[in-house]
Amino acid sequence: MARLCFFLQIACAALIYSTCLAQQSHDGLTTITGIGWSSCDEDNLPGKVESLTMSPNPLSIPGSVNISKTFVTSETLVSPIKIIFKVEMKVKSERSKIKWIHVPCFEYFGSCTINNACGLLDSLFKVGNPCPAPLSTNNIPCHCPFNAGTYTLPVTSFDISDAEWLQMVPKGTYRSSVIVYSGHQKISCTVYEFELK
Repeated sequence: MARLCFFLQIACAALIYSTCLAQQSHDGLTTITGIGWSSCDEDNLPGKVESLTMSPNPLSIPGSVNISKTFVTSETLVSPIKIIFKVEMKVKSERSKIKWIHVPCFEYFGSCTINNACGLLDSLFKVGNPCPAPLSTNNIPCHCPFNAGTYTLPVTSFDISDAEWLQMVPKGTYRSSVIVYSGHQKISCTVYEFELK
């Protein structure tokens, strides 16, 4: 699942589909609850997620997830593309004050930084070969650069089978800021919130 989330972040040209929130149920299945998202308080950035849907809700893993996403950028994204994930978990202190604590990076979950997304794409998809569906069928490149424009992934089903690591995620409320840089230019910033019950 972590690799699926990361793949979507990169392959959708916005490279933004944050980590999913999981809940371990009594029958051994992992359940993903709803995800809320919004743009950061930075209206002047050249890129943004315009839409993102995920179903079913809740989602049981192993299973299938249906995802659609639209990302728009007025700037071309060129190497090096860096993606920064800042993940926090909400906790209550003894005085019932709410605090957000930093979640460190582990297996693509948490506050991770991908310094060379272009290089990672080149290692996942052989340069010179056609990009796989559903990228190729929707004119989404699988290598840098990502030209200015609109990138839309219509509702697409992905099978998820390997998600044992989700069982280690503590229950609680999370928020994640996902920031994309092209060189030194900040392209986009999206905040996701999810709850693990």
